Amino acid sequence: MGPKASSGFYLSRTSAALLALLLAALLLALIVLGALYARTTRAELIDTDIDTLNLTTPTLTCTLPPQATGRPGIWDNPRLPPDLVPMHYDLELWPRTEQDAEGNYLLSGQVNITISCVHGTDVVLLHSSELNISRAQLAPLAVELHYKSKQTDSKQSQVGLKLTNGASFYEEEVSSHLQDTSASSSDKNISITNLWYSEPHQYLVLELERPLVAGNLYVLELDYQGFLSSDYSGLFIASYKDFNVEKVLVASELEPTSARTVYPCFDEPALKATFKTRIVHNSSYVALSNMPAIATSEREDVDGNKWTVTTFNTTLKMSTYITAFVVCDFDYVRTTERGNEIRVWARKEVIKNGFANFALDIAGPIFSYLEDLLNWFGNLVTMKWWNDIWLNEGFASYYEYIGASFIEPKLTMNELFMMNNLISIFESDTQATARPVSVKEEAINNVNLIEPLFDEFTYSKAAALIRMASTFLTETLFLKGISSYLKKFSFSNADQDGLWNHLQMFIDDQDEVKLPMPLKNIMDSWTWNKGIPLVTLNTSTGTLSQGVLKLANNENVTSDSNHTWIIPIFWVKNGAEQPLIWLDTQSSNRAQMMDDAFILANAGYMEYETTLNLTRYLEKEMEILVWYRVLKHLNNDKKSMLTYHSFPLMKKYILKRINPIFQHYATIIRRNFEETADDIFVHTGINDIFKTACFLGLKDCLALASELYTKWMANTSTNDIPQSIRGSVYCYGIAEGGEKEWEFAWSYHNKSDSEGHWEQSYLKQGLSCTKEPWLLYRYLKESMNTDSHNLLDVFSHMFKNDIGRHVAWDFLKENWHQLNDINMKDSSHFYELLLPDLGSKATSELQFQELELFTTTTMDEGSRDKGLKWLQAKKKARLEWIHILNTRIIDWLQRNTPDSDF
Repeated sequence: MGPKASSGFYLSRTSAALLALLLAALLLALIVLGALYARTTRAELIDTDIDTLNLTTPTLTCTLPPQATGRPGIWDNPRLPPDLVPMHYDLELWPRTEQDAEGNYLLSGQVNITISCVHGTDVVLLHSSELNISRAQLAPLAVELHYKSKQTDSKQSQVGLKLTNGASFYEEEVSSHLQDTSASSSDKNISITNLWYSEPHQYLVLELERPLVAGNLYVLELDYQGFLSSDYSGLFIASYKDFNVEKVLVASELEPTSARTVYPCFDEPALKATFKTRIVHNSSYVALSNMPAIATSEREDVDGNKWTVTTFNTTLKMSTYITAFVVCDFDYVRTTERGNEIRVWARKEVIKNGFANFALDIAGPIFSYLEDLLNWFGNLVTMKWWNDIWLNEGFASYYEYIGASFIEPKLTMNELFMMNNLISIFESDTQATARPVSVKEEAINNVNLIEPLFDEFTYSKAAALIRMASTFLTETLFLKGISSYLKKFSFSNADQDGLWNHLQMFIDDQDEVKLPMPLKNIMDSWTWNKGIPLVTLNTSTGTLSQGVLKLANNENVTSDSNHTWIIPIFWVKNGAEQPLIWLDTQSSNRAQMMDDAFILANAGYMEYETTLNLTRYLEKEMEILVWYRVLKHLNNDKKSMLTYHSFPLMKKYILKRINPIFQHYATIIRRNFEETADDIFVHTGINDIFKTACFLGLKDCLALASELYTKWMANTSTNDIPQSIRGSVYCYGIAEGGEKEWEFAWSYHNKSDSEGHWEQSYLKQGLSCTKEPWLLYRYLKESMNTDSHNLLDVFSHMFKNDIGRHVAWDFLKENWHQLNDINMKDSSHFYELLLPDLGSKATSELQFQELELFTTTTMDEGSRDKGLKWLQAKKKARLEWIHILNTRIIDWLQRNTPDSDF
């Protein structure tokens, strides 16, 4: 069948807006906290320096990680008890960027946590994972209460705390639990009688000699050691090249539950506190965190080595997963927006070449735009518990498109949103794996259930629901409600009912928008239901009815959803838009219609023959958005029509229809592809046109790929291959060539990564496309010496190539034990990540049996059961699909594919 390449990416100013916006979204987190820094100078919050308290408490030393006792207790609950509330963390991190004798990167840390006791308890429970506690001590903190008039919504005075070292807190939640008399804690220290881990929920348990007293403050001091990770979670270390020199950086990714692997903490989103952070690092590196650095000092270790200690200003209240830490040898560019300094940090080579300037240029305007749009900036609102994570991620996904349209007005948000979010979620929401956007709080009762919530339903479907609400409420009304919601829950936590209530307040205060029932009832029908409503119009009677769009085998229908939606309908009569009614309709464009047809056919509501009949006109279709969706369905991993069984006929059928649009853009590519610089849809979808035409063997496509690749080989000083199709050009340029073409790409791949991540990705794709098995084997062999992430990419690309798939599968089986020894700390997880690529290409009972045997003999028990279950479901669906291909679809193709030149 020939090699296949993954889609490319074009980095012109317009089409780069979304990519740069994603970077800007990351920067905005730092900008938010930078803005908060400015606010702290106006706030009455003074840093708490726990080091100045001169606490002398008996120390409990643990030289080994403490183990669970196995007896029942409050540690058996998946949620922390409400007895203790963290108020402030004084945190020091000391990550090592040099390996120790055993090849590990060490992490040392100290955290002093100021805790308010809400209910008396003789057990301190907090989160810790993969950390060795070497010292623990607990001491009361003497406080005196005082009152300070403060403007609040209720116009009441607020209780404040004053610590004996002069630091002050004004904390409404905590102060409400404190005694209303001046208090001075006893000088007696609290002895820790036992310290151990409760593994099921990753708790550090401290059992005390005597109970803590409700209303008092305490300081828990912990020294600990751990390791930097290599899997881009927690506090991790990664390598990169700058000016062709190998370097390392330390960075953090703590969402959702990895903060506990970096420092012991109360690692739940509702338990917000302030943070003062110090990072110890090599003097040649720079340290970054959530707040600006306010001081640096020097420290000498026991070996006489000197280190730099960077201290950061205290944050305002935030969740543990938001804390961020970086140690790097980066440089930055900066600008100022409304008095706030904005910095974009990147590799020095990137900064020197000006590649960070676009991100800097858009960060400031986005900052101001969101501030003006929402009348909000710097107020951190998070969900109460992970079941409502969509409140964070769904809004972020939605405003990516709002922000992109602001930066580049030529971007049409609706079409862009439909291409990237809306249509794809329709397919996912008809699968057996579909789930509601929001789930019951009590259902997330295990740490392993949190990570799976970060999926397409949290991001794409939630964004689609927010977009729907904004549409039927009107943008003006929607923004008023959102601004009120954000103001109310600043620096605190909310759930979806809080959002609906604030929107409802503004709905009730006007007469223009009329709803048939409270907004909560409408939106709950969407957030609590999984699946998609199927709306049926009876053209004889004009009546509309709804049901659930089900899979043909009803797999996704369970009793936990009522499958009734409250649905808004916008409709058109004789070209004129009519008043809003409540039910549903889909967009009336051709892309949406084609998408609906394939989804309905896959779900068993429409005959495949009917869907294919709709594609007969595609020879006249010159809109890339339509082709983009059609090709996604034709080459769907679950139900691909471009497989061995139907390939000869489908090749003729598709080539006749795709040739006109290919020839149109081939002419532009040869002439000047920059003509399309402002068309994001061209740059998003052209690669699918190009790679499909080449995959199906269109001679003009293969010739163009060879032509562009050969020109680049002849003049490496400039690469005129458009970014949007670069991956496919490399793939088919190498596939149509031989050893010389492959060696050129291999040399360029190894020379430097100065072109960035995308260029390296294109080269990896291209190298896997050669038709020479010995070159593929060499590619795998050479990649054995790289990190597991690169090796995973190499295997994944190779499995998409017919020849490469057989070479890679044989190589994987023959070298499995060596892979374990060299690269994989978790080889079972490595194979688990490869399994979808392997299973998606299996087309026979024998191939699935071979995969099942390898899965059984190589994976650990937990992963094995999951892998086998996935393979069995995949085999059942795939063999059923092949039966449909071999009968109905091939029969239709035979009747609709006359002899042609293709």
